[in-house]
Amino acid sequence: MIEQGFRRVLLVHTGERPELDLIDYAALLSSGGRAMSTTVAAYPSDKVLRFLAPVVRTRFEARGLEAPNVRLLAEPDMDAAFEAAADARADLLVMRHPRLFEKPRAIARRVLSESPCSVCLVPEEAPSRIGRILAGIHLDESGRGVLSQAASLYRCAKAEELIALHSCFHESVSEDEFQHQRFRSERTLDLWRFMARANLPGVCCTPLMEEAANPHRALARVAKERSADLVMVGRRSGSAPRVSAGLLWECTLPLVQVLLPSAGDGLRGLLRRVFSHPEPKFN
Repeated sequence: MIEQGFRRVLLVHTGERPELDLIDYAALLSSGGRAMSTTVAAYPSDKVLRFLAPVVRTRFEARGLEAPNVRLLAEPDMDAAFEAAADARADLLVMRHPRLFEKPRAIARRVLSESPCSVCLVPEEAPSRIGRILAGIHLDESGRGVLSQAASLYRCAKAEELIALHSCFHESVSEDEFQHQRFRSERTLDLWRFMARANLPGVCCTPLMEEAANPHRALARVAKERSADLVMVGRRSGSAPRVSAGLLWECTLPLVQVLLPSAGDGLRGLLRRVFSHPEPKFN
């Protein structure tokens, strides 16, 4: 059975008038039969009250989608948005990139750390088209979760390519070229073994391994080099959003942070942290 991906989408609309590009992007993420429902939660203003509902209905119906539910937020803060997401049982919260808000760093920190679901942050005038997706992955269950959602979005958007990027860093101070090449070869083999187990039917996927001390900078650079349209990363519940928080300010593309289940405590969680590159399994 193929993962259905995001099924309940919440668009947090903060503009004082209908933001057509943001509405169209939410419609794109809701298309392909993936979303059971879409809700637009808006901060009220005169033009929003008069025009938002008909504009949203028109833009969604143009894609053959049902008109979203439209609700007003009582307070212009993130607590109200999170409450709306919980009420809608949303698994994806879509909103404008925080750099356009009055306190962008504080807003970004709250959205990436406290959102009850996955989030998509959309810059101004982002085209409502996704041809190439770049997914930053670890070689563990979290990487499989990000790949699963990326593959679902790939099919929804009828994308052309999914790039799976694994970043690693050789911490040895030795400048032995042989040891360095061995490190690269082993990490590349780890990536290919991981991808061989990935469930990506019908997806044109390109695996890449990059040496980088800062994974978010590697993602930003590869996104530019490969002309990606969207970047996806994962965050486990209860963990800090280090990669997505850094990437948010390095990259100008829409960013999806997939909220993944917690690794758990005890022996299983410890093993996942210690053995981040598991041995391959053979039939």
